[in-house]
Amino acid sequence: MPSGLPLDAVVRIAFNQSMDRASVERAFALVNASGAMVDGAFAWNETSTEFTYTPSRRLDYDTAYEARLAASASAPGGSSLGSPLILTYRSAGRPAIVSSKPSDGGQKDNWEGVQLTFAGPMLPASLRQAVSISPAIEGLGTYWDPDSYTLYVNGDFDPTRDYTLTVAASAGDPYGTSLGAPFRLRFSTRDLPPVTGFMRYGDVLSLEAGRSPVIQVQARNAGRLDFALYRLSLSQFFELQRDGVYSATLAPRGELLRQ
Repeated sequence: MPSGLPLDAVVRIAFNQSMDRASVERAFALVNASGAMVDGAFAWNETSTEFTYTPSRRLDYDTAYEARLAASASAPGGSSLGSPLILTYRSAGRPAIVSSKPSDGGQKDNWEGVQLTFAGPMLPASLRQAVSISPAIEGLGTYWDPDSYTLYVNGDFDPTRDYTLTVAASAGDPYGTSLGAPFRLRFSTRDLPPVTGFMRYGDVLSLEAGRSPVIQVQARNAGRLDFALYRLSLSQFFELQRDGVYSATLAPRGELLRQ
């Protein structure tokens, strides 16, 4: 969930039965940290089981608020709520980046992008235009998650390289306030992990007797590869097919020919 309430947020309260609208509206108040009332308008559903309170103006940045419903709120038959309801909120802050992954000077994990978490809602279009990376990468893209106020920055990062991500001061929120100053995140990427494997789709390869046998192998960041060739009996071949070549036991079978 976001760390702060959007400045244009509304308060919505639902009941388990129909309520007397006038008594509920008299019992409700939205106040700021100093206790000042926040004016607004009520809207009810048809069954009088839920109301929405919309403030007449935007909430202030980074401010504590309480929605209070007194115990005097009652149903049409006269039964009251019994106990008061108090909901506490804090509004979103001015545009700012409050955390990042990786942190400044840190290392980005392989296959992951960069995450920037803001103090409040931002305009996705302004973020797309404001984000740049040096040195430039291919496939630079952004995704804004409004539920967590997090911007995800993805692209084709090279391994073992230093980068600087910049968010320009022009990045703004929906209320017309900009970041004000550029944000820079310096980080590096890890080396890719070693990978080796036979370039085949299955575990079994058929080779023609009249042609030189060739088996293709791919490797990345491997300084040395050791190979061993074994001759299998027909029964051993069928056992491997039944049990699976990549079974829990990785010990080779058959007669070692060379390595």
